[in-house]
Amino acid sequence: GLMRKLRHPNLVLFMGSCVKMPCTLLLVTELMTRGNLFEIYHQEPRLDTARAHYKRVADVSIDMCKGMCALHHSDPPLLHRDLKSPNIFVDQHWVAKIGDFGLAKMKSEGKTMTAGVGSPLWIAPEVLKGERFGEGCDIYSFAIILWEMAAWCEPYEGLNSVEVCSTPHGPRR
Repeated sequence: GLMRKLRHPNLVLFMGSCVKMPCTLLLVTELMTRGNLFEIYHQEPRLDTARAHYKRVADVSIDMCKGMCALHHSDPPLLHRDLKSPNIFVDQHWVAKIGDFGLAKMKSEGKTMTAGVGSPLWIAPEVLKGERFGEGCDIYSFAIILWEMAAWCEPYEGLNSVEVCSTPHGPRR
């Protein structure tokens, strides 16, 4: 139901669903031909010049900000709660769109729940600690993705989930 109501140029367009018995739910969305950011920086080399690279980082970041604003300013406001580079999809024109709203919750529900919260590499400390959270949890995840794009590699490379959760200052490079 949630995805059906979300319409914005920087949110992946939900087109329909199908239940395949016994228990498979198939979601149909617009085709994002370049895949997701995580795949892109693993498969494609960094752009040749720093200027071109950082322009792409800025363009993708602006698209992500527009998508996050659409979520955070919807009625009721929504928190994505699983914002990460595998959930940022890119079309053939390098337009970035936020997708995978499986963990999205209304802001009013963002009290202190941690059950079912997304991937540790991108999760805000207040969410991991089970504290009250709001839009800031998505903004923290956005900052990690921004770092990934700038560095063109995985955050916390070489650390496991336990080490990541105990690292006080975000990704190193």
